[in-house]
Amino acid sequence: MTLSCPMFSTHQGSGAADLPSIRRSAYPFPVAIRLRSRDARLVLEFLSNAAELESAHPFDERLLALLRELIPSPEVTYVEMDRGLRRHTDVTTSSVVDGPGSSDELYFALVHQCPTLAYRDRTGDQSATRISDVLSSCRWHDLELYRTCFQPFGLDQVMEIGLPAPAGRDRMIAVWRERGSRDLSDRDRDVLNVLRPHLVRRQELASLRARLAGSANDGLTQRERQILRHVAQGKTNAEVATELWVAESTIKKHLENVYAKLGVPSRAAAVARLHGTALS
Repeated sequence: MTLSCPMFSTHQGSGAADLPSIRRSAYPFPVAIRLRSRDARLVLEFLSNAAELESAHPFDERLLALLRELIPSPEVTYVEMDRGLRRHTDVTTSSVVDGPGSSDELYFALVHQCPTLAYRDRTGDQSATRISDVLSSCRWHDLELYRTCFQPFGLDQVMEIGLPAPAGRDRMIAVWRERGSRDLSDRDRDVLNVLRPHLVRRQELASLRARLAGSANDGLTQRERQILRHVAQGKTNAEVATELWVAESTIKKHLENVYAKLGVPSRAAAVARLHGTALS
C-alpha cells in the first residue's frame, strides 16, 4: 500500500535524504510536511493494517487503538456531536479511561470554552490542532470546561483533527496526553495531518457502504426503484406510466408494493425515504 497523497517524495538535499516530503491539499494554505523515514514507514504500516479492518464504523476501537500506537497516547477518541441539540451523537474510544464522567448537559453548557472548536469555527481549518497551538497551558487549566470535563479523567493536553460532517454537526478525532506528561509533539501533529486524507476517505467509504446496504435491504425491485425515482421528480402516476409505456394501474400497483415494503403510508413518505438511501 502507498500513501495516496500525490506529493509524497523523498527530499533530496544535503543531510536530509531520509526525510520524505508530503504536501497535503487539505490545509487551508499549501504546507509541506516532512516525516522522517521511520515515521513514514509507520504511517504506511498503519494504513496497511487499517485497510484490513472490516467494520461498519470507520473509526471503531481497533482503528483508534492502531492510531494510539502510532501517536503514543493513553486515549484516542472519535467524537460526533450536535451543538444545536446539545448532545453527542457518537463517541468511540480506544480504551476505557477511569473517571467520574460528565453529562452531555454539563459539557454543552461549557463547550463554548473549547479553544480548538473555537479555532475551527473561526478559521475553518480542519487540520490537526493542539490546545497549546491556540491557548497557553495555564489558561487551559483555568477553564471550567477543563476542570469539570477532562481533569477528573486525568487527561490534560489534546490534539484534534476535524472531519467532514453534516451541517450543524462536528466530527473529530482527539488524541490525548495525561496530566504531567509531555505535550503532543510537532511530529505527532504532522503524522495526524498526513493521515487526514485517508481518514476522510475511510469515512466516505463507510458512508457509501451504509447507504448501499440500506438500499439493498429495503427489498425494492429495480422497477420499483425506477418508478420511485420518477415520483421523486414530481411526476404523476399517469406521467410515469407514459414515460415507462405501461398502464397507469400498473404504476399504482407498483407504488402500493413500495409503500408496503418501506412501511410508509404515502408517496411523499416514500420519496423522503428515497433521499435517505442510495436508490440511484
